[in-house]
Amino acid sequence: DNAIRIIEEYLPETKFDINLLAENLHMSKSSLYRKIKTMTGLSPIEFIRNIRLKHACRMLKDSSISISEVAYSLGFSDPHYFATYFKNEFNVTPSEYQRQSQGVKN
Repeated sequence: DNAIRIIEEYLPETKFDINLLAENLHMSKSSLYRKIKTMTGLSPIEFIRNIRLKHACRMLKDSSISISEVAYSLGFSDPHYFATYFKNEFNVTPSEYQRQSQGVKN
């Protein structure tokens, strides 16, 4: 899907938002909102955030990169903000997820 490709292209950009996505898709903001909401049940902001969080999971599994580096590389302006959304989505903190996925127990 074009929307996912564009979102992934702009992942590191902290300023990436629905306006930029709509512009890149040559759609109005309201049309984009309706289309994403209909297709996914999520608002465009939630949709973008979920894609970022899925990429975070891959990064945390595949490397020893720090939580801050993961957050910044995916366009989160603050690692604490990233950790809050990560925990809300997956019920574990990024560091707990990283430990679990790398097989390290407390």
